[in-house]
Amino acid sequence: MVNCRGGCNLDGGAGEVRWEEAGASQTAGTNIIMKTPPPSIAPLSQDPFPLSVGQRVYLTCVVLFVTCLLLANIVGSKFFHFGTIRLGSFDLHIEHSVGMLVFPVTFILTDVINEFFGPRAARRVTYLGLAASLMAFAILWIARAVKPAPPERTFVPEQMFDQVFSSGGAMIVASMTAYMLGQLCDIVSFQAINRVTNGKSVWLRATGSTILSQLVDSIAIMTVLFLWQTTASGQKASIGLAVEAGIKGYLIKFLIALCTTPLLYAVRAGIRAWCGLTPLRPQSVP
Repeated sequence: MVNCRGGCNLDGGAGEVRWEEAGASQTAGTNIIMKTPPPSIAPLSQDPFPLSVGQRVYLTCVVLFVTCLLLANIVGSKFFHFGTIRLGSFDLHIEHSVGMLVFPVTFILTDVINEFFGPRAARRVTYLGLAASLMAFAILWIARAVKPAPPERTFVPEQMFDQVFSSGGAMIVASMTAYMLGQLCDIVSFQAINRVTNGKSVWLRATGSTILSQLVDSIAIMTVLFLWQTTASGQKASIGLAVEAGIKGYLIKFLIALCTTPLLYAVRAGIRAWCGLTPLRPQSVP
């Protein structure tokens, strides 16, 4: 028998668990006698660190936001093409980065976090997204730096792998700068419109903050494309291509913001109905 002073007596056999006051006599046999119970013991079926409903909602929003951000950064080098619109003598090619496809989710998540948890929580998820992106880029850099296996013992040619994941350091810093500027502008403008409207007109603060923040983001992207990025042909992006991509990206994000406004209302109503959370009042936001 192993004697645990102030704890328990174990004899190695299967038996029952009985609590006793300190100093009580010990019984022989296969019983496990706990003299002094530990501070807390939760059954294995229970979560030892239970989260509140609000914490669960916030954690879910953070995971979805960071996932969408990482996917946008990873697949963003590919551009889609949805056709051409003729505007007089000018052809408008509907094409942009496929990373744009996940932006509706990030718009909604940023507004939901800002709405229910405030600007401090929204800034926190922005910083987490930045940290996760930098970590992802670091891992991709290491993956490209390690010596590849012989072609007959691998599945992806090294040249193809490098071409897809070869974002330069300057490009990464610039794109993350654009991300931070856009996000922080969105958070500030959302709360400013929220105070002016006294918590009313969800569509106005959601759409208005997106319009302002994505204007900042688009200008930053135009600068990045013109100064650092090269096209698939190996040539440096022209100022015309940079301006065209920035304007089209802004227009697409503007349309996305308008189209996703009903979805924001639906998510907001769902959180209130199913989770019992209520949006913060403008007066209670620091």
